[in-house]
Amino acid sequence: MGAGLSEQDLARRMSRSGTRSLTAEQGMGLLDAALERGDAHLIAARFDFPTLRAQAGDGTLPALLRGLVRAGRRSAGAAGEADLRERLAALGPAERGAALLTTVRTTVAVVLGHGSAEQVDDGLAFRELGLDSLTAVDLRNRLSALSGLKLPATLAFDHPTPRAIAAYLDERLFGTPVETVPPVLTDLDRLELALLGADTADPALRAKITMRLHSLVTRWSDTNAPATDGGARAEDLGLKDASVDQLLDFIDDMGSF
Repeated sequence: MGAGLSEQDLARRMSRSGTRSLTAEQGMGLLDAALERGDAHLIAARFDFPTLRAQAGDGTLPALLRGLVRAGRRSAGAAGEADLRERLAALGPAERGAALLTTVRTTVAVVLGHGSAEQVDDGLAFRELGLDSLTAVDLRNRLSALSGLKLPATLAFDHPTPRAIAAYLDERLFGTPVETVPPVLTDLDRLELALLGADTADPALRAKITMRLHSLVTRWSDTNAPATDGGARAEDLGLKDASVDQLLDFIDDMGSF
């Protein structure tokens, strides 16, 4: 999943996860040490313990790593985040929406390694902001910890902008009605993300995909049948791991709407 990351992106992501890179010499040294031990299971890793302790304090430390550090007392900031619902409940609808949007933008900024929420356009699609499948999971996990909600793995796909996620959180926390995105549009977002990430360097293959997309648009434009609500397609279609042929088949299937 991380094969397409630059060295800088990989280093930044590892740093946020609480791990550090190993040199070849360090790795070989750890391998030699492991071979001299009789333990059945060993992991060669270099941990950033201050980061792990911070994650333990704010509730974002993965369960697998919780035995490595002691959580200690939660900071005032972390405690404030824990009762996000209580703090927002004291606000009016407009102020609450603005506060939620700020929370989402700040979290997106952290996930993407930006210095502040001001660098996150709340109306821009996550794929344009630079979010990928790995950072989408990180975003979901952080927002789950902040809100206390069990959020879906497809959060960033189902609600593809910071503004849309803020509205969704408002609805989940306080019952505020939110305009839902039709599942077929979510499918199109996933298809776009999958196509842009596919290995299509072959000009003939690109021409074939382009022709199929044009054919889909023509079939869609010519049909007189009303569009369905796409409810049966709301689940994760697994497009991220699909082959180019599977993507082309999916394009054909989309033409049946």
